[in-house]
Amino acid sequence: MAKKKKPDLDKLRSQLEHELIRERRAAVEQLAGLLTDEQLRIAAFKLLEETAATNFYGIIQKAAREAMDAEQRKSMPAVAPAETMFYIGVTCSNYHTTYFDRRALCRDKTLYRRNAQVVDGRTLEEFEVVCEVCKEKMKTPPIECPEETR
Repeated sequence: MAKKKKPDLDKLRSQLEHELIRERRAAVEQLAGLLTDEQLRIAAFKLLEETAATNFYGIIQKAAREAMDAEQRKSMPAVAPAETMFYIGVTCSNYHTTYFDRRALCRDKTLYRRNAQVVDGRTLEEFEVVCEVCKEKMKTPPIECPEETR
């Protein structure tokens, strides 16, 4: 059985700068496929992130964003559409996205370490949470919790 050849990330990087849009799009599609490979996930995500931010063609930027979004949606919990507004996604340095229910974060006073700060008269809290995949500690963006949960 022949071993699968690892894609050359430098070749993909140069393909992302190719003069033909179809070549750039093909590179984005290949990078999207690499997001499932744990060894190449971080490098592929960084290239997609860079492409989404800096590529000259809007269609290529959009394709890169869609590839990253599709990968992150895979870890989104299955909830009713009305409930999705309560969920926040936090991405670790390995580009795994874990979703947390804001209501549960604010309610639980023992499981999550909190850091509160007052900004423009509003109390915003950051929570220390753990990535479900690699167990890395990470912080949520500031959340305004209801008064009764502080």
